[in-house]
Amino acid sequence: MFPILHVLELPLGRIVLHTYGACVALGVLVGWYTLGTSRAPRRAYLYATLAGVAAGAVGAAATTGHGIGEVGFAMSAWMLAALGVVALRGSSSEDAARVVGATFLVAAFEGVGAWLAGSRFGACSGDALARWAGVYPRWSGELEGQGSPAWAAHSEAGWIGPDALASLPTHVITLYEAAFALLLALAVRRTPSRRVRGAAVLAYGAGLAGLEALREHRFDHTDHGLVVGLILAAALAATGARYIWSRPSTDSD
Repeated sequence: MFPILHVLELPLGRIVLHTYGACVALGVLVGWYTLGTSRAPRRAYLYATLAGVAAGAVGAAATTGHGIGEVGFAMSAWMLAALGVVALRGSSSEDAARVVGATFLVAAFEGVGAWLAGSRFGACSGDALARWAGVYPRWSGELEGQGSPAWAAHSEAGWIGPDALASLPTHVITLYEAAFALLLALAVRRTPSRRVRGAAVLAYGAGLAGLEALREHRFDHTDHGLVVGLILAAALAATGARYIWSRPSTDSD
């Protein structure tokens, strides 16, 4: 779609602002804003963010060989998984709900950023949403000759010609993820219950695993795409189960 937001021409060189990174950063800021002024949720959110970035960076480097550009998906998922070990035991249900809701907002923004960047495209589909939002163009300008990931993959497979202006319609996996994460963010904020938080994280993990079935794995640059997705989904599901069945500490629920 629009992977590059802006290019800054500076005396010392050029700085490329990527749409994906801008969306993730905006998500983190919006999540922080929703936490209010209480110190406990802000501290927990900070810890979860740092843990998510670190785990995402290590995981992306180990499995894909890529750097910060591939961190966002792992970061947003691992931020949620990290909440299982973040010290929220002394916080109220309302504070904990704010933190979990904020991390879901990050996941939602990350999904939109990945869609704009053309990342994690789905299998070919003929539904209306795929025809409207799942057709990725042949990039021009700064990315002249590269082509969006979906366009490049479909061209390489011979499904479209080298002069085609866009890819075939595909499932918009990242927008599905974003919409689901946004719904879960609203759910945990509306009902600040420990079991609701656990169910939301568990559902997110199960949702990610289910969406892997719609993603196009045949064109993964490595063989780890499906494995990494399922590992993240399992980590989230385990964290959600821990929230549901563990004994509450100071929570009234």
